[in-house]
Amino acid sequence: MSIQERMVIFPGDPSFKMVPFLSQSKGDLANVHTYEMGSHTGTHVDFPRHFINKGRSLKDIPLGHFIGKAYVTDVSRVEDLIMVEDLRNLSEPVLPKILLKTRNSEKGYLERKRFFHNYVSLGLEAAKYLVKKGVQTIGIDYLSIEAYGTRDHAVHRYLLGQGISIIEGLDLRKVAPGKYFFICLPLNIPSAEGSPARAILIEGV
Repeated sequence: MSIQERMVIFPGDPSFKMVPFLSQSKGDLANVHTYEMGSHTGTHVDFPRHFINKGRSLKDIPLGHFIGKAYVTDVSRVEDLIMVEDLRNLSEPVLPKILLKTRNSEKGYLERKRFFHNYVSLGLEAAKYLVKKGVQTIGIDYLSIEAYGTRDHAVHRYLLGQGISIIEGLDLRKVAPGKYFFICLPLNIPSAEGSPARAILIEGV
């Protein structure tokens, strides 16, 4: 996602602001801005400390979680919650990074200004299924991998407790299902519990 003012954010999170700090038009030597945003703005990565107090932060996560072969799987037929049976078409052996392309992409939720509460999310049993298959990184095409309004955050807690990296807010609208080389590097803030990231898929590598 491009980070810009008035972009969609998860309810309750701080909005993005780009504030002039130095300006040549005002006689300063250069143009400099300050950026104000939450750690889960736009395309971003969740680390265990996000939901597990004293859990691992960025500095504890292997770089390999964010670089390597990935499989984009089409689950756009799912109406609300991704279940185990929706993931049976994954080719064996399952790649360590799975990106879920849902109807969130088809409906263009990420490009809208307002937040949609009825986005497609990952069910707990499906999350457990992916972990058993050896997946280390799971991405999805909206601002949370978990259904809106859940109180126990069971999917987040389970995945992060298993050392799985979660990537949310992936723009997969123009991405076809298949295998890619994936690069998604968070900002290098060692103590971060989450971080915006620039995600790139490369074909034929």
